[in-house]
Amino acid sequence: TYPPLTVAWGRIAIGAVVLVGYALWRGWPWPRGARAWLLVVGNALTGTAVPFFLIGWAERTVSSGTAALLMATGPLIALLLNHFLTRDDRLTVWRTAGIGIGFAGVAILVGPRAMAGLGGDVLAQGAVILAALCYMTAGLLARWLGGVPQVGAAVTIAVAALLMTPLALAVDRPWEIAPTVPGVLALLFLGLFPTALAAILLFRLIADTGAVFFAQVNYLVPVFGVLAGVVFLGESLTWPLLAALPVILAGIAVSRRPARRGFRACRRGPNMTVNRP
Repeated sequence: TYPPLTVAWGRIAIGAVVLVGYALWRGWPWPRGARAWLLVVGNALTGTAVPFFLIGWAERTVSSGTAALLMATGPLIALLLNHFLTRDDRLTVWRTAGIGIGFAGVAILVGPRAMAGLGGDVLAQGAVILAALCYMTAGLLARWLGGVPQVGAAVTIAVAALLMTPLALAVDRPWEIAPTVPGVLALLFLGLFPTALAAILLFRLIADTGAVFFAQVNYLVPVFGVLAGVVFLGESLTWPLLAALPVILAGIAVSRRPARRGFRACRRGPNMTVNRP
């Protein structure tokens, strides 16, 4: 019913209306100061507007399997960003091993055909990697934004809707599109659940566990994509899915193991403060 840009803009606009209305009803405080609003704008661009466009544009020529494999570079990007830009979400042996195991699980899931497609359309595949970088940057910005997760989600989605509105109106001219009942229902579903509710969960997850763990959860995205095809589209349940899921979950579990304190930290006296890993 709708072209990709209008779908992206429509779901973000619906999510913004729901989240902002709920935030106003609850009377939550809004971000204050130029720094907070700069983080909001940056998160809206990197977490919603830019990657939605990049992935939609790239997947005209890049297969979904290859795109999933390229998006799996996100946790590695997040690990490096957080190691150099934060103090408490650092690079450890367990996290590195977990990310490697999770990436192997995604490779098993998408299969050799997706890996054989690497290097084909370099520009489009670069756009997918750039989208992964955007998502990981958004996770870092969301962590810096802090505050009440619901408010962060509301203002971020609202700013993304404002930024995308002129582009969608100029390019797609959505008022000329004849709507259909299934198309409208699908757009409402996208706006309410994978946009509004997912934004709240995303901010809460980052606040509770950190951006690196949030990035690794993205390993499960292609798994649920394949499962959705099995449940709703009648696709066959294949052995790569059965093999990949435990590998991905093992990678996430390994990465959550705490780092051991060094010998010097163990030898410190009871009055010395030792940072938790």
